Amino acid sequence: MRIALLLVILALAAPGAGKKHFLLTLSPTQELKKLSPAQQETLRQHTDYLNKLYLNGRLATGGKVEDANRPASLVVLEVDDEAEARRVLAGDPAVRAGLMEARIQPFFLAFPPREP
Repeated sequence: MRIALLLVILALAAPGAGKKHFLLTLSPTQELKKLSPAQQETLRQHTDYLNKLYLNGRLATGGKVEDANRPASLVVLEVDDEAEARRVLAGDPAVRAGLMEARIQPFFLAFPPREP
């Protein structure tokens, strides 16, 4: 009971309280080392896109899974609803180009990132 109460308090006190969180799992559809120059540029645009989301507060946290056998990125979006999360995902250049496949799930952000 105390743990559940703590999680509720953390969620209400978190930045962006009232917003919903969604976990995006982004996985490459092909070996990244074999991308053409045009595909590499699309991947750079993907990174720029995620940086912009972070700077405007829609990307709460995220990073790359360091597993050579199953590369992926995990991103937590902070948005109004699932429809907005899907629009954000649809705007990702690597997803649009088919270089990344994505899975989206509702996510409870119990422990938000700390201030540096």
